[in-house]
Amino acid sequence: MFRLIRGLLGFVLFVALIYAAVTVTLGERTLWQHLCAIAGSSESRALVDGVKQRTQGLWGGSATDPQRASPGPTPAAGAKGAADPLTADERSRLRRLIRQRLAGRAADAGAGRRGAQRSSNSLQKTTSARASASAPERPGSRANP
Repeated sequence: MFRLIRGLLGFVLFVALIYAAVTVTLGERTLWQHLCAIAGSSESRALVDGVKQRTQGLWGGSATDPQRASPGPTPAAGAKGAADPLTADERSRLRRLIRQRLAGRAADAGAGRRGAQRSSNSLQKTTSARASASAPERPGSRANP
């Protein structure tokens, strides 16, 4: 019931605002006439044209007036863009690193699930023994027993 009263009150206030904007004079014009004069001025038309030109490059499409639409700058066919500063080798290494990290996260997420079995201690020992065997031996360190 409260929502209905609040909605009706909002509608009544909206209608009163529209009525006041059209009938009450502010200076020599009503609010509606002032807004129409502002919208029809050359400055506001210049603003609209500037916004259209600026957004034309952002959205990739033409403006609403096709005669006034000018194509944006086109890059040279053989020019290398500054958008991709990586070499092909760096790009492939980056992809490999991302794949490894994503695979590690998937394994962590699988191990953390409810009801999933943890790896056994013997498997962890085997894995750590392989890692230590493949690691270079540092001077002064003891060998694993």
